[in-house]
Amino acid sequence: MRESFLDGLLQGVFRVLAEVVPPTADLSSQSLEEIARAMGAEYAGEPWLYGAVIADRPDELERFSPEVFGPAFAREFSRPMVRMLSGKGRTRPQLSDALEAGTLMAGEYGGICAVSGDALPLEDSYVDSVEALTLCRNKSPQTLAGATVNVSKYTAPDMALAYAKAARKLSRGARFLLCQAGWDMAKAQELQWLLQIRDSMVPVVARVLWFSRDQMDVLSHCLPPGVLLPELHLRALKEAYAQGTEEGRRVQARSLALLMTGYRRLGFSGVLLAGEHTGMDRAALQEEFLLCQEKCPDYDAWLTVWRKENALIMRPPVKTPRYLFARLLQEHGRDPARLDFDPTSSLDVGKASWNDRLVSRLLQKASTPTTSPKFREFLCKLCGITPQQLPALGGLGYLPNGQCPKGLTGGACGNVGGEGECDCREGLCFFRRVLALAAAQGRLPELER
Repeated sequence: MRESFLDGLLQGVFRVLAEVVPPTADLSSQSLEEIARAMGAEYAGEPWLYGAVIADRPDELERFSPEVFGPAFAREFSRPMVRMLSGKGRTRPQLSDALEAGTLMAGEYGGICAVSGDALPLEDSYVDSVEALTLCRNKSPQTLAGATVNVSKYTAPDMALAYAKAARKLSRGARFLLCQAGWDMAKAQELQWLLQIRDSMVPVVARVLWFSRDQMDVLSHCLPPGVLLPELHLRALKEAYAQGTEEGRRVQARSLALLMTGYRRLGFSGVLLAGEHTGMDRAALQEEFLLCQEKCPDYDAWLTVWRKENALIMRPPVKTPRYLFARLLQEHGRDPARLDFDPTSSLDVGKASWNDRLVSRLLQKASTPTTSPKFREFLCKLCGITPQQLPALGGLGYLPNGQCPKGLTGGACGNVGGEGECDCREGLCFFRRVLALAAAQGRLPELER
């Protein structure tokens, strides 16, 4: 009997998972069956891989869905599997029906990992990951659900938005987290400490990327969403691959093995190996990973090697990065000595405008039961909404929610540009205003529910 995906993460054994991308949808059914089974057999031949996460990428090439690809792959793989559930191109009714029918779990999947699917280019509709988790809890409560979290945020408002969304995902039923791993290991430790202070120690898996030689030329201007790659590190990889594939593979395997070892020593439950890699690439990485763990048997040993080899090149992408905690990545400091403050309340999230404060007060007044229907209608019209919209605005501080460039209504996406602009569409992030208003009204904790 196949072991539970979640049980494996809770056993205290560091797991290495593989992200598997289904082939493009221009194959016949017979060809898909053959390719999927061949892929399953290939990964099954690598004992160090504990399980697999099957990608759901409707934003790129048209590919077979995980529910179509999964059954044939699982026949040969026979290890724990979960599927990503992208909200891209999906609607709430479609997802609700699929969860009730159980069709998303075809292929012997042990669970789902909800992602918003807001990478370029955007569809006219998609289901945000918080909403997907809510639907999963309501329509298919027996399904194991997880979610992603992006920690590569370096301004106070962006950090508050990202961590507030992570808290909402946990409150909506996420039982494991998939962290988009970067090269700033202080941010990795920041996430672990934040979960500890919130008493939310769910298993966290770091998604690390292997870059193929062909990808090197486009990485400078075409990184995957949420991925930060230091320029000096990218340059070193390009120089290594310029000397030949073997040298490039050796250098990348060594650097990625040290990164993976760092996540292990920081208390992560495992890593998800994503990107474009071959069996030879994975064999080289496994060898380097085993050697690195012997060289770095504990946190302090790893930290010494990390500082020596990466102190100059693995720097944050901004001049004045913001962190929630002091003394991150210090000797004898894998676990914090004191965590007696609320990081969110310590963030400077900006000031709410007088117009937002006024609209909020007017609509709060309109929402009270003692307000007459006629006066309620007048206040709503003054603020540009209808009385029917009022119930949905409570969690937003009673700001009209039609101004998010992505059309999100229940909460922020957790990804925003450095100047407050939407990362995918023209316009400013509406939820930065929600955040500033909540801070002014002392309601920041409400944004995490």
